[in-house]
Amino acid sequence: MTRRRRICAGLHRCLPRASVVIGTVAAAVVVGATPVARGQDAERSMHSSPHTEESDVLVGAKAMGMLEHVDAEEQDLTHAALGGGLYVELSLVPGWLELELGAVALRMPDETELTLEPLLKKNFHIDERVDLYLGLGPTIGVALRDEGDATLIVGGFAVLGGYLWIDRVAGVDLDITVELASVPEPAVAVIVGLGPVLRL
Repeated sequence: MTRRRRICAGLHRCLPRASVVIGTVAAAVVVGATPVARGQDAERSMHSSPHTEESDVLVGAKAMGMLEHVDAEEQDLTHAALGGGLYVELSLVPGWLELELGAVALRMPDETELTLEPLLKKNFHIDERVDLYLGLGPTIGVALRDEGDATLIVGGFAVLGGYLWIDRVAGVDLDITVELASVPEPAVAVIVGLGPVLRL
């Protein structure tokens, strides 16, 4: 079997595991990104959260843990990784749609992954303390192996998370991500992130 056929076969096995989650999040983002409540009550509800009341810019950092399953050429591999990320979030449509620009570094037993992860997010402002969000985005980066070689990482991910605001400026960000990527073998990963977020 050629390498291309092995990768295609691996993707065929991986896709059913992640397609349901990513498809559900995609539908929620598309539906949620369309304003359906335009009255004064909806407007007051949108602005009751510190997320959107005074600033359209958030910055944050996260500690991350990842569990990844790779369909390798001869055997399936599952391994864990630890790392962190930095991000900035900008408002595209105030109260409805945000753009997050993030950079992530994860350390595995024999390599380090560095990725850039732009993310479109739909936020749901529950009350003045709690915001929930759903998002979709692409992943692109590089895996630096300890032996000295590097491999391109290309994929996509879906995320579910939320902000718990301590006051008008500071809060805590918690999310869970499902990622489908080629590294270069097909891989499915679940990533949990937790860290502080600040409103500028």
